[in-house]
Amino acid sequence: MWQIFTQKNEGLAIQSTLGRMQKALEMEKKYEQHIGEVNYIDYKKEYIPFNHAFFPFLFKRKSFQYEKEIRIISDVSKHNLIIDNGLKIDVDIDQLIEKIYIHPKSENWYKNLVIELVKRLGFDFEIEKSDLESDILI
Repeated sequence: MWQIFTQKNEGLAIQSTLGRMQKALEMEKKYEQHIGEVNYIDYKKEYIPFNHAFFPFLFKRKSFQYEKEIRIISDVSKHNLIIDNGLKIDVDIDQLIEKIYIHPKSENWYKNLVIELVKRLGFDFEIEKSDLESDILI
């Protein structure tokens, strides 16, 4: 996934859990939030149930199942909003982020930059370089 979602060996991955996401959103009182795990299906053989208004947003082609995606859907229907550039949602970042992984092929200056930025912003997340590219001893 590093190759798919990053360029120039610079990128971050944030580790969280469903529980952490739910707690991180507790401070958001303005909009109703729906959190769900994405279901990966074969659209030729399976169908999307429409039992709930948000189900269609929780399905994706089976070829993307490696993403193991969780989506947060905000219900703004009661607020008569026109959304062109996204929606600001209050989130407790300390609660959301468990750990930050740095691209396995990134250079030391990049790792140091991430560590310094996180520190300057007043956070204390565990940060480590991904060991995906390391040699495995057998």
